[in-house]
Amino acid sequence: MWSLIKKELKENLTKFIIMFLVVLGTAFFLIPYGYNMVSQIPSELFNNPAVPGWLTDQLNAMLPNLKNINFFIFSQWFGKNLLQFAIFFGIIMSIGTIAGETERKSSVFLFSRPVTRKSILLSKVIVVFTFLIISIVIPTYLLPLLSNSIPLNVNMRLLNIGLLYAVIGTLATAAISILFSTLINDRLKATFAAFAAIIMTIPMAFIKGMHWISIVNLYVSAKFFQTGKMYFPPLICGIGIIIFSLTASYYILRKKEF
Repeated sequence: MWSLIKKELKENLTKFIIMFLVVLGTAFFLIPYGYNMVSQIPSELFNNPAVPGWLTDQLNAMLPNLKNINFFIFSQWFGKNLLQFAIFFGIIMSIGTIAGETERKSSVFLFSRPVTRKSILLSKVIVVFTFLIISIVIPTYLLPLLSNSIPLNVNMRLLNIGLLYAVIGTLATAAISILFSTLINDRLKATFAAFAAIIMTIPMAFIKGMHWISIVNLYVSAKFFQTGKMYFPPLICGIGIIIFSLTASYYILRKKEF
């Protein structure tokens, strides 16, 4: 098992380093530079006759909220940066799990070794999930340290809740990608299929009573920020997606011929 994990660590290390540096660099740029830039925007900037009145009202109403460090982190870090990077890198790091072995023609050798397919899949999942969690958690907890230079205090409870949502959302994205990587031997086609599956959950969230079903809402849901309380349906949905996708991946892998 350890030899399998070392193999996966070596194969995914470059992608992990790139993702970690990109997310870390974004955190450094967001605070204090991004926050300071937003906090210095004068409200008079939006009082332009050329700008529609409804848009001016929305921008003027949003600006004071963005000057609140907690709302700024919630909207810009979780609702924008992690939403983009974590989903993108979650798919990129996961999509080659099985499809990559098939494309490299290494699947016959790998799956003919005296190890179970369960061990092979588990080692791949452990490495991918670990790299994704590290790439999200460390930059996120860097934000409170960077905010001290402003100086402003970040609400750590909200930060921890937002981080939990983002981690579950990213792992759910990775689990979906692993499922399509097992189903489809071509990495490019599997990537498009994973993106399509995630995008399809967005309009479903507009159906009454199904707001919780979208993975995107794990990053941008305002319910926990407004109430300060945990909102469990999206978390349960995300965990359910992870369990279902990995279980289905294992079942398909057991039957798959190489």
